[in-house]
Amino acid sequence: MHPVQATPERRKETAWVAPREGELKANVDAGWDPLTKKTGTAAIIRDHGGQVVVAAWNSVEGCLTPEEAEIHAGLLGLRLLISTSKGPATLESDCHRLVITCQEESVDRSTHWALYSEFKELLRVYNHISVCKVDRRNNRPAHALGQLGKAGSSGISWGSPPSYVSDLVDRDCMDIV
Repeated sequence: MHPVQATPERRKETAWVAPREGELKANVDAGWDPLTKKTGTAAIIRDHGGQVVVAAWNSVEGCLTPEEAEIHAGLLGLRLLISTSKGPATLESDCHRLVITCQEESVDRSTHWALYSEFKELLRVYNHISVCKVDRRNNRPAHALGQLGKAGSSGISWGSPPSYVSDLVDRDCMDIV
């Protein structure tokens, strides 16, 4: 089974933690509007130096819960990691339920079971990818991209993030941990 950090350590700093050299890390997040059920999902993949490999965001209609939105964001990040990483990689989400459910061996019986099943199957096949919980403070670029998606925008950017989030990425990388 792939490693999952179920109970995250609380970091006092608000710095993004870089993956090891040769590895990639995806940070994912979702923005959800309870009135319209419109969701923005986002993933940003960076290398050990904090350089953006790819950033993607999209709009998803009809998500019934914030949890469903976060699963969609996780799937976006997971698919991007699968297409860009052949070695060890990490997916970070600030959704505790998503991280915990990925660890469980049992069948998830929630209303989101089909999405969780897809997520878990991809992790089983691509077992070089681990999933970890991250504090919201360490997930700002993905959050900003998710807001773009929630506003109805979709896109993918290879090699650099949209200007809307580049300052956040730069701040993350000032003191790479």
